[in-house]
Amino acid sequence: MVKQKNHTGRNKTVRDHKNGIKKPRKHRYESLKGMCPHFLRGRKEELKKEREGKKKQVKKLKDKVRKAKKKGKEVKLSNNDKILLKNKKKSTLRKGWLSSFTKISKPKKKE
Repeated sequence: MVKQKNHTGRNKTVRDHKNGIKKPRKHRYESLKGMCPHFLRGRKEELKKEREGKKKQVKKLKDKVRKAKKKGKEVKLSNNDKILLKNKKKSTLRKGWLSSFTKISKPKKKE
């Protein structure tokens, strides 16, 4: 008897293209499952330190603004400082807290 063929590529591409060849879907966050636990521990600590650092920055900015308000001066904040203060949770910031202390410089009209 003749041996039967085990595999053929005939019609494979037709079947593949029937519903279209699609790229695998990319998820926003890759799973951390199966990653090196040593790396994950380090990552967790770094994220914690980063959050603490941002909290300290926000606290310093708030103190700076409060001191200026006591003296009756307006504070000019950089864009990064404004972003830091705005990204704080809404429950901790009063409505319009930032706008009441910062001075928005407008270009002067030439006459």
